[in-house]
Amino acid sequence: TALLLTAYIFMLVPYQITFDDAPTGALNAMDNCVNVFFGIDILVNFNMGVWQKGALNMQRKHIARAYYRGWFWIDFLAAIPWNEFASTVSFF
Repeated sequence: TALLLTAYIFMLVPYQITFDDAPTGALNAMDNCVNVFFGIDILVNFNMGVWQKGALNMQRKHIARAYYRGWFWIDFLAAIPWNEFASTVSFF
């Protein structure tokens, strides 16, 4: 699911920015659902254990450190509502 939503973001956001096409109706609702999904994904990942030295480690400090060193920044960038920023910033 996350991979499909990431593909959706990577295809639709550049189009919306390039053609100044703000989403409306169902597309706007889909954008909001995608942003909420990735926000929840970040929270879930901070609560999942990590494998270290062959054992499952559930200490939040170690989970956070492993997440920051791995997928956190990709998830964070995916969770930013880029279409909202694009609609408020004018390049010309």
